[in-house]
Amino acid sequence: VLYHRWKKLDKAETLYKQALSLNPGLQSAKDNLALLYKTLALLTGCLHMISDGHFRGNILLQEVALRVSHSSLMSSDRMKPRDEEKIHEYLAEQRMREPFSRQARLEPSNILSQECKPLFVDKSLPCETVGSSTNNLLIVLKLIIMCPPTISPQFCCLYVDKNIVGLSSARLLVSHGVDVVVLEAADRVGGRTLTVHPPDDDPSVPKFGWADLGASYVGPSQNHILRLCKELGLGTYLCNDKHDFIHYSKGRQFCYQTTWPNLWWSNPLAYLEVVYMCRLMDNMSKEIPLDKPWRAPRAKEWDKLTVQDFLLRHCWTKDGVEFLLALCSNNNTADGHEMSLLYYLWYMCQGGGLLNLWRVKGGAQERKIVGGSQQVCLKMAEQLAERVHLNQPVVKINYSTKGMKIHFDPPLSSQRYGLLQRSPMGLVLKSIIFFNHPFWAEKGYNGLVTCNDDIEVVGLATEDFKPGVQLAGMICFMYGDQALRMANMTEEERKKKVCQTLSNFYKTHAALKPVHYMDKIWSQDTYIGGGYTCYYPPGVLSKYGPALRESIGGCIFLAGSETALQWTGYMSGAVEAGERAAREVLYSCGKISSSEVYAEEPEFVEVPIQPLEQSLLERFIPSIGFLLAVFVAIIGCALLFSSYQGQWRRNF
Repeated sequence: VLYHRWKKLDKAETLYKQALSLNPGLQSAKDNLALLYKTLALLTGCLHMISDGHFRGNILLQEVALRVSHSSLMSSDRMKPRDEEKIHEYLAEQRMREPFSRQARLEPSNILSQECKPLFVDKSLPCETVGSSTNNLLIVLKLIIMCPPTISPQFCCLYVDKNIVGLSSARLLVSHGVDVVVLEAADRVGGRTLTVHPPDDDPSVPKFGWADLGASYVGPSQNHILRLCKELGLGTYLCNDKHDFIHYSKGRQFCYQTTWPNLWWSNPLAYLEVVYMCRLMDNMSKEIPLDKPWRAPRAKEWDKLTVQDFLLRHCWTKDGVEFLLALCSNNNTADGHEMSLLYYLWYMCQGGGLLNLWRVKGGAQERKIVGGSQQVCLKMAEQLAERVHLNQPVVKINYSTKGMKIHFDPPLSSQRYGLLQRSPMGLVLKSIIFFNHPFWAEKGYNGLVTCNDDIEVVGLATEDFKPGVQLAGMICFMYGDQALRMANMTEEERKKKVCQTLSNFYKTHAALKPVHYMDKIWSQDTYIGGGYTCYYPPGVLSKYGPALRESIGGCIFLAGSETALQWTGYMSGAVEAGERAAREVLYSCGKISSSEVYAEEPEFVEVPIQPLEQSLLERFIPSIGFLLAVFVAIIGCALLFSSYQGQWRRNF
């Protein structure tokens, strides 16, 4: 019947038999005839417009026919005879504003007209076996219509991205035989990774090897990025954690080699409070599901609080609160009064706990990539070759031969819009200063300093050690208000401010004599807008969180480090999110099963996960409130005993 209704469908009979071969549960051909009949009719009508009057969509028809037929068997749903009208309405809604072919513009009213020469649809045919495959058809149909005529009739994927997420995703799809195009707005690949090398033609710049002005750290359990580095032939090296750490506040220098700052000399209770609160937040974070934090038992309660609100409710000492807020800024580049407690706990959970996020040895800051982290993107772009296009800012997609541009029609869901509008990027300025010798090591420090006293401009300083490089480097991060103030200064003014702060930290004038300085104001990057990652204010995650990984229309799949299940904000989270999005595309094309979309990454055995050591005090120390209650109870018992003893003596 199909063959005689439209002679150009010379392979219709073959396609139909192949579709039936996937559906052994059907009693006869007529059971599925209505579904396939309408599918082929509507698809050939649309594909005819794409191909300038010459039908060349057999491969696409075969993919869709097989997918729809298979879906109808797997689904238990059954739709009504109005299904055909819904399909017609859907096609009309697409508007086809600028059709792919060079034919005259076609209005929705004649998409299925004889001008397109579609297969005639007999409305008397039953539609009992369509099931939920109608939705499946629309998803695949949208993927097909997106392919311009210059691309062979295969499934194609367009990436509006350039960083680790997009490149790792594109790389995975290419390995499965899917054509990809990666469009990059900037003149480089890398996104939030940026490696700078000293120029060969400028002798005034010392040979510092390389400098990472963006993401740089990798560590145990960050299995995705470690595996990718090995595949790309990139090595890693250990960071230094020997000697003393420093916490600095209002001219006071607290040196320590324990897990958390030793604040005994300022306030003995502050150290106990820091240890207890870190353990408390770690335990709270274990209640949060990695994939759906909004479903945590106390999600709404925690999402109403900021991190600062929570700390002020539970802490007794100013020094303890100051350091805990410094941790918050260092991890998320946002102030504690801006960030939801639910998001902060979820971030901890994704990184394996606050201790894991903070530690150098065995933690998130254990290693760096030899030669700089931007090499990850550069090597992937090199593998993708001509598929990557730089200086191609994308603002609208209208699916025409005139170009690919991005806008959303139909509009995004309310949840998606709400999430986008309420997800600000963190505020951070990263600078790297080079000295002739590591003066901090000579004084017995490993270089790491935390500060959150609203006086010094640097919130976190750490050594930039590189094997084979003689110059000593110091990395400095500025957050929040300090980053805003520094962004309005000249580079020379920023250099003086940072050097003076380092001089205060280490109590030496050697910090005032750098040989080279460079920095990156990430909030001024046009296509990035901040770093390290975005964060969620109160009320956002519990209300709009379900839209985080939700595809748009079933044909636009969103990724980003922020959508990862582990190590959000880190390079490993970016790789995980990119590869997950690629597998969603492969699943939508019928190339993999749904169980393969969220694939578990095996442990990278060359960087094994080891338990982080804690002292007995750190594991069992009680809260200050409990200690005060015990102290009051002891005093009360002593007074009571004393009064009874005096009365006993008087009586006897």
